[in-house]
Amino acid sequence: MNRIVMAIAMLGMAGQLSAAEYEIDNSHSYVEFAISHIGVSIMKGGFNSIRGSFSDGDASAMSIELDTDSLNTHHARRDRHLKNEDFFNVKKYPKASFKSTRFDASQGLLYGQLTLLGQTRETVFQVEKGGEGVHPRDGSYRVGYQATAEIDRRDFGMDYQLGPASWTVKLSIYLEGIRKDS
Repeated sequence: MNRIVMAIAMLGMAGQLSAAEYEIDNSHSYVEFAISHIGVSIMKGGFNSIRGSFSDGDASAMSIELDTDSLNTHHARRDRHLKNEDFFNVKKYPKASFKSTRFDASQGLLYGQLTLLGQTRETVFQVEKGGEGVHPRDGSYRVGYQATAEIDRRDFGMDYQLGPASWTVKLSIYLEGIRKDS
């Protein structure tokens, strides 16, 4: 579905669903990052612990928090390095967060405050709705979203050198929310 049609559909649903509050389902949600490794390849990783809530139809009411110590790149030695002071400094900064401030439905853009390493910067995510429906086993009502953004990690004080192509980090958030009244 193209973005304009999706934005119109989301606007139409906003009136119907504005009161629907969702809790993020940690077992079906994920925050992923991708970064160039010395200009040779792309290294991906993510965070296994994510929590928060959002209001479907009012994306400006989104709050996400993740445990930085849950970082996982499927390589133990690299994970230890990424968790130390050169990168995420998880002992000093055990949490990272995003709190939305407004949503431009016509463009599918979610604006908000990303906090990483104690630094807070406005960040803009491109949002796409995945789907929604009743879970066949437990009867809960669920909705899913995907959001992507690019950040310069130096803006957050993460300046460990991995080559000039490695300053830009692509963030991807995959959310599945469980409606609180279901």
